[in-house]
Amino acid sequence: MSVQSSANPTKVGANRMVQLLGQWADSSGPLYQQLADRVVGLVENGSLRAGEQLPPERALAQSLSVSRGTVVRAYEQLANADVVSRVQGRGTTIAGMTMSAGSRSVEFVGERLW
Repeated sequence: MSVQSSANPTKVGANRMVQLLGQWADSSGPLYQQLADRVVGLVENGSLRAGEQLPPERALAQSLSVSRGTVVRAYEQLANADVVSRVQGRGTTIAGMTMSAGSRSVEFVGERLW
């Protein structure tokens, strides 16, 4: 598990995000829904971790060859489901719980068993 600083989140570039997404638009339904579903899958399998900053909407849209509206809608859906946190001017980051581990904070997604 990595320690993330909220001041310096790890940024996932648009090209890296395209690699992680793979063949994300291969099912039926709106593209924004397919994109959001794929991001949820990446969070669930650990490919995207709490605190990582997703690419800006325009950059990701350009890299995926979709409209910015598709990415905006996917990010909004993810925010409504508490998968991501969005702050205007700061970007979109993967949400997670922050746990105190001594003098540092550790962010994670999912359940912790002990």
